[in-house]
Amino acid sequence: MSRVFQALQRSGMMPEIAPIQTGEVVPQQEFRAAADLLRELREEAGGDSLTDTPMLPCKLTAANRLAALNEHGDLGAEKFSILGTRLNRLQEVHSVKRLLITSSVKEEGKSLMAANIAISLARHKAKRVLLIEGDLRQPKLGSLFGVQDLNGISEQLTDSAPVTQNLHRFQDLSLWCLFAGRDCSRPLELLQSPRLPVLLNHFSDMFDWVIIDAPPVAAVADADLWSQLVDRVLIVVREGVTSKKVLRHTLNSIDPKLICGVILNEAKEAQSQYMYYYGTPHRRGGKRGKTK
Repeated sequence: MSRVFQALQRSGMMPEIAPIQTGEVVPQQEFRAAADLLRELREEAGGDSLTDTPMLPCKLTAANRLAALNEHGDLGAEKFSILGTRLNRLQEVHSVKRLLITSSVKEEGKSLMAANIAISLARHKAKRVLLIEGDLRQPKLGSLFGVQDLNGISEQLTDSAPVTQNLHRFQDLSLWCLFAGRDCSRPLELLQSPRLPVLLNHFSDMFDWVIIDAPPVAAVADADLWSQLVDRVLIVVREGVTSKKVLRHTLNSIDPKLICGVILNEAKEAQSQYMYYYGTPHRRGGKRGKTK
C-alpha cells in the first residue's frame, strides 16, 4: 500500500479498506469507482480541481460548423459519432490517451476536425476530454466556439499557475479547452519549454482524452515537437487541397507507428463527406495494416 494512500486514510479523507488477499478478484465496477475517487482526491490535494473552471457556451450554429453537437443524427454528426466510437475502441486496445490532429498544409480543416472529435468523445458522459490548441501561429478554436481574448497555453507555460488555471469548460459537455492564449508571439520557444511535457503528464492524469490541434506538418516544425509527446497522430486531408506529393512528405515525416488514421475532409460525394481510414501507413510504398 502506497504512502500516499496510507496518509489519506490517516487524515480521514479515505475510509479504512481491508487489504486485498492474493488471488482475490476485484469487480471491475468497484475498481473504476476507486480509481475515479483517487483521481478526484489527487486533484483536490494538489489544488487542481476541475470543478471551478469557468463555463463557456457551446452551441450549434451555421457559423461554427460543429456538426458533432447536432442531436438529430445528420450525416456529419453520425460520422463523428462513429469516429468517436472507433477512437474509444482504439484506446481500450492500445491505451491511447494523447491524440494529435494535424494536416499537411493550411486550410485542410484540422481545427474543425479536432473540435468535432473532442465534442464527440465528450458526449460520452463518463469520459473527461481536454482539447488543447497547439497551433499557436494561427489559432482558430476560439472563433469556432465563438469566444475570444482568453488566457491559454501561452500563459500556462510562462506562469507558475495551477494546471487548471487557464482551462475553460463547455456547458452541458464533459469537455474542457486550453486555448492558445493571448501572447503567441514566440510559438517555437513556448513549445520547447520543459514545462510542456510536465503539463501534459498532469493532464493525462486528470483526463481520459487529451486532443491536441497542431499546426500543419509541412509548414513549421511545431507539429514535430508535438508528435514527440503524444500516443497517436490523426492526419486530416482535404480533397482538392492536399497533393499526393505533400501528403507523402507528411507521412514520411511522422513515425508510422504513431499514425492511427487519415480523415478525408469535404469529399465530393455527399455520403463520403467525412471519410477516415484506420491503419498504420508505412513510409515508402508499404501496405497499410489495419489496427487490431
